[in-house]
Amino acid sequence: MDELNMLSVLMSVIGGLVVILTAVIGWIGSRIHSRLDSIASSLTSIEKDLRGDLTNLDRRLVAIETKQSIEEKDR
Repeated sequence: MDELNMLSVLMSVIGGLVVILTAVIGWIGSRIHSRLDSIASSLTSIEKDLRGDLTNLDRRLVAIETKQSIEEKDR
């Protein structure tokens, strides 16, 4: 093969490798994006649970403080 044909083949191979690399990077990016969406929905669920638990704890604390305040007034 002469140099011109070799260069043409080499450029075609490099172009093909660039296309493959772009496809792999896009595939990895889509997988990361879907994983982040899954993590975000899990964190939203955890946040709702924690807020509910915190609300319940606050209600219990208010009930205990109220009961203690009433007992102190009776003394």
